[in-house]
Amino acid sequence: MNALLEKTDAQKHVLGISTRRRAGRSWRFSFLALVALPTCLAAIYFGLFASPRYVSQAGIIVEAEENQTTTSLITSMMANVGGLGAGGGVAMSQAQLLVQYIRSPALLAQLQDTIDIKSMYSTRDADFFSRLPPNPTNEEFLEYLNSQVEIELDTGSRVVLIRVSAFRPDEAKLVLQTILILGEELLNKVLSRK
Repeated sequence: MNALLEKTDAQKHVLGISTRRRAGRSWRFSFLALVALPTCLAAIYFGLFASPRYVSQAGIIVEAEENQTTTSLITSMMANVGGLGAGGGVAMSQAQLLVQYIRSPALLAQLQDTIDIKSMYSTRDADFFSRLPPNPTNEEFLEYLNSQVEIELDTGSRVVLIRVSAFRPDEAKLVLQTILILGEELLNKVLSRK
């Protein structure tokens, strides 16, 4: 009975080879499924179907006027703690206001009224995955626009960098220029109220 349970060296050798073959096959399958196939699909999409993207960018330096002072004790203390010096708190809050405005539904509505941005991003010339879906909700439209407008705020220099991507270079430039004009109008309204 013991003899039946014990495997000969030849049988152990055959079992070891088949186990290694299965491990080798699973490794190859994993490589193909996780690396090769996604790479090939991405190459086909970007090489044959993806629409060209054009980017316009601008940097805005937000500065407070010299005669403008911070009215809040807390704001002035935060400006000094942050190393921004006199007026830095005002300029920084204006820069943050501008960033929030660019990401807001209010800007989206003004862009739609001014330049019909929805038709620019839902064009049939763009590939299916890149264009704005038909009949988006306001939330979907805002999320899509925020994916096309990249904003960076450098708190040290108070520079707001805006990058707009679109399917045509003139549209990217038009959207960026309109955002700059509307942002400037907003900051001027805020300053005139103080």
